[in-house]
Amino acid sequence: PMRLLSCLVHSMTCVAVLRLLRRLRISRVWAMLGAALFAAHPVHVENIVYLVGRADALATLFSLIAVLVYLGRTCGPTPRLPLQTYATLALLTAVAGLCKEPGF
Repeated sequence: PMRLLSCLVHSMTCVAVLRLLRRLRISRVWAMLGAALFAAHPVHVENIVYLVGRADALATLFSLIAVLVYLGRTCGPTPRLPLQTYATLALLTAVAGLCKEPGF
């Protein structure tokens, strides 16, 4: 069960990497290649095997979600950052930092 959760977190992180690369207007082929490289790289795969590696995967996932939220609000016809978005970004960044053992 613990490896299944780690695998799920790693898979969600890989999807977030793919979405980030596509948001940066990288072609679909190169974005999928980059996400596949991220998914299969031994440093990241090691996070699935060992329980302590889950902290790295969770911190990466929440950081990527924060970047995607920021880009979603600022890259468009009317870039705006309302107070609610600032609060969301602060919360995601704090959660990402607190996923690691030393905090920030």
